[in-house]
Amino acid sequence: MGVYFIAAGKSSKNRQKSLDQSFYLEQLENFVPKNIYQKLKKHFTKEDPIYIWGANKGSKKQLRKVKPGEYAVDVKNKYVMNVFEFCFCYKTPHQKLQKFIGWDENKVNKRSYPYVYFLKNPQKPKKNNKSYFGKAFDVYQNRNWLIGQRYFNDVELNQALNRTKSSSVEEFLGIKEPIKSNTILDKQSSKDELKSDQKAKNPKLNQSNGQSFWEAFWEWVKAFPGFKNPQH
Repeated sequence: MGVYFIAAGKSSKNRQKSLDQSFYLEQLENFVPKNIYQKLKKHFTKEDPIYIWGANKGSKKQLRKVKPGEYAVDVKNKYVMNVFEFCFCYKTPHQKLQKFIGWDENKVNKRSYPYVYFLKNPQKPKKNNKSYFGKAFDVYQNRNWLIGQRYFNDVELNQALNRTKSSSVEEFLGIKEPIKSNTILDKQSSKDELKSDQKAKNPKLNQSNGQSFWEAFWEWVKAFPGFKNPQH
């Protein structure tokens, strides 16, 4: 598992249009290919907010590494605004979606963002300082470590977890506490299963006939060949 970082500064009006605000399925139907709309329906319900971001050829190499379900960290200058879940990316055959969203609409020299990806489930992180992540990934000495978009792979992420002594990716990102261990519950469940198994193998230990455990146990012992009852 890796983590994807997005640099969308406060000077970017584009972020206001598709990261700070969201869309819904019915709004996008006429602006994406039919196969992409069907794919969106697998990730989002009609009520789910959809966040969108784009990339140009310069970020293509980084973007193609991201896998569905990985986290995308939205960085605005020195701070992390949200941590999203990455859904999928596709190359647009036209600029209908870009024009609908309004990316670069007021610029004389409009840039094209042919690689569009969809995000969901934004969470406000407790650890929202960009420098924290720069130190965690050991890139803080380079002031320009995040220009545009950058992917950190599983090896780099594990090293970051070790440096910050984080027990999970979620703890590292500051989006939720690590999942508590279910060890005790699992042990109890195993004990219950073991008891059921013993009853199944030894019907005389089963108390469904109304006998107490010890009465049933005694009957079971007496059934052994050669057993001599000390009371006789």
